[in-house]
Amino acid sequence: QYVVKGLQQAAIQQYGEAVKYFDKVNYTELDKDNQKAVLFTYLLNGKANKALQYEPKFAESVVAYFIGIDNMNKINEIDVKNDVIDFEKAALNKKYEEVIKLKGKVNMDGRREKLIVEAFVSLKKYEDCYSFAKTQGNKSLMKEVKELEKRDVQQSTISEEEKKAKIERIDKDLKDI
Repeated sequence: QYVVKGLQQAAIQQYGEAVKYFDKVNYTELDKDNQKAVLFTYLLNGKANKALQYEPKFAESVVAYFIGIDNMNKINEIDVKNDVIDFEKAALNKKYEEVIKLKGKVNMDGRREKLIVEAFVSLKKYEDCYSFAKTQGNKSLMKEVKELEKRDVQQSTISEEEKKAKIERIDKDLKDI
């Protein structure tokens, strides 16, 4: 009864009303389709925390939604312990060590690859970054890492001789990609 009423309210985008009904149902007793409807209704009503408490795997949908509405800052409002959410918060807040620590716990896509590269490069961990890009099989990312390392060497205060040797090594690596 409450599920039907909640779904009816959600269907006409009255998410606040729908949530009132969904709060009265036992989430675990719902079938998969109704569970999904409940989770998205909570998300669209600004209650991502509640949705994630019911279903931690829903984190990917939460992230996709915040990217879609171009408001990743909302991720900071989530206080549920979740690797995907923690990774996204760390990236957003430029906590690079945390990004690197959590990289193996998230599904990889091009956006996340770039966030991880940004973390490695910001920490000047070029070798680790290159290894990561190579593991991903992303040649353009591998080149980008080498170019960033080269720029860093060019701007460094090491001796000209040392600079020349490092740049030659980087140029050789770039040719081999």
